[in-house]
Amino acid sequence: MRNRERGATLIVVLMILLLIMVIGTLAIRQSLSSLKIVSNHQINTLLLQNSDAALVYFQNPNNVSKFATSNGIVGYYRNETNRDRELVFCFAGTDPFNLSNAAWLDDSLKAQPIATGGGPCTDSDVSGGRSQVITQVHIKKVSSDNTSQPFSDLARGTDITSAKTESSMRLQVYVISIMKGLVTDTAKLFDKDKGCLYKSVVPPTGTQSITECLTNQNILFNSQIAQYRFLSDFEPPK
Repeated sequence: MRNRERGATLIVVLMILLLIMVIGTLAIRQSLSSLKIVSNHQINTLLLQNSDAALVYFQNPNNVSKFATSNGIVGYYRNETNRDRELVFCFAGTDPFNLSNAAWLDDSLKAQPIATGGGPCTDSDVSGGRSQVITQVHIKKVSSDNTSQPFSDLARGTDITSAKTESSMRLQVYVISIMKGLVTDTAKLFDKDKGCLYKSVVPPTGTQSITECLTNQNILFNSQIAQYRFLSDFEPPK
């Protein structure tokens, strides 16, 4: 009789241990899932903040005057030679949208620096003070043929034939923030021949875009698009 009781006790203890192991395993899995959710949220927040920072800088009234000068972004696109080019900036440093920091993509989608060191981001670049995130900005001029609203690009209070003003300009700004700290093979980003950062945002048909490249390489990124109109706003005399 005693032997039977000892055997029953052993079975009960083993069942309790098994139950504890199951509960412990479920708790660990739940903790790992929560950790992944929190980490993913933090990464998305960092990427979103960096993208927003680039757009806020671009639309800052204190910086607009620099863009509109003859040696700024607007002046660059007023040159007929440059109207279809895609400018590429790395959002880094104190004056990120200075033309000397840019490159333009030629027909073969090769980055041609406007000045030495300009163009796509490098592994050493830091965006928004975060060493694990880089933000790259692509800018294209929007053709007036693509605007559907009549007279939207004319300055108020002017006549279309007699006004002595420059025509307005629309610029499409693409901001792409990338979590480079989680990329083990940096060539996927920075290689000049196959790196994603050297691809166009609007490539020719059949060519991979920068966002498609990042998606295919399983690289975490955030992309935003904004359009800005540079227009001399003249009011009629009262």
